[in-house]
Amino acid sequence: IKNNSLKKVLLKAKNELEAREILVCTCMGIGYKQASLFLRNIYYSQNLAILDTHVLRYMDLMGLFENKCNKTITKNDYSLYEKQLMNYSNQINTTLSKLDVAIWVVMRVVRREFPWMS
Repeated sequence: IKNNSLKKVLLKAKNELEAREILVCTCMGIGYKQASLFLRNIYYSQNLAILDTHVLRYMDLMGLFENKCNKTITKNDYSLYEKQLMNYSNQINTTLSKLDVAIWVVMRVVRREFPWMS
């Protein structure tokens, strides 16, 4: 990010989706998952999905995918899966941030106790 601090760039973003897009486009090696994680961890956004293996497995086990989950996730896939997870979080009346932490805990237990499911 040339001639701007990260803080200035994020303050100029119209919303959390634009902030994430700025990070992905300007920070080499940062993808949607890492940009979403970063924005959550600095308390910039609580409503961006962090689509890691735990979350994707959970979504698959819960039947949350409208279509089969792709192994390689494109920008369009990420957006689609994020919307599907957002709909689910709205149904259970929580933020994506809280849901992400809950899924991480649940899937660690599932992996340990029921290895054939993970």
